[in-house]
Amino acid sequence: MKKVLILISLSICIFFISCEKKNRNVRFYGRAYMECDGTPVVNGKVTIGIRYDSGMFQSEEIATTYTDGNGDFSVVADISYSGTFETYTFSLTSGTYSVFAIPNSGNSGSSNDVHCDLPVGQSGNVNLHFKNSQPVDTSDLLIRLYTSNNVSSQTDSSLELNLQGTIVDTIITKSYPVERRYYKYSCRKNGVTSFSPVSSFDVECGSAVNVDIFY
Repeated sequence: MKKVLILISLSICIFFISCEKKNRNVRFYGRAYMECDGTPVVNGKVTIGIRYDSGMFQSEEIATTYTDGNGDFSVVADISYSGTFETYTFSLTSGTYSVFAIPNSGNSGSSNDVHCDLPVGQSGNVNLHFKNSQPVDTSDLLIRLYTSNNVSSQTDSSLELNLQGTIVDTIITKSYPVERRYYKYSCRKNGVTSFSPVSSFDVECGSAVNVDIFY
């Protein structure tokens, strides 16, 4: 009986060992950069992981490295997993930026050369200048600013303002993705709330944009 149990145990061990897959000296490399102008992301933390199916979904971290002065990164690691390979994953964190991506090439459990670039969608500052140009009375109120990256919908984000009074002349700085933004606003005069026509502004890369909103 003991011999049977030993044989069964050995068979189970051999089965699991044979299912384990290894790949040594795999190079993971790429470049992190700002999407709008190609500026490199310097000293960004890059985390590389692997996903595989061993009868249940598994996700493990393989290696961590940092980008250099050109935004480039490269790291070599040994890979070990059981079951079916799904994908490698790359994530970048740098300041307020966070990016997740899968490889551009070499995305297989047998590859020794895995390449993944990490473009970062940049944001830009917009100085929103609000001015009550023709106030009715002290209850004159700018209620809300709606913005969107789609001309047909201005409701994906909104800024609650409540700028009230006969004299309003203020600047509020907001950060938006680098792209064209469409906007409209709601205001109240003589107790009646109305919406402005849809307008637009372009968020630039690396410099603030000034937008005048007179109500």
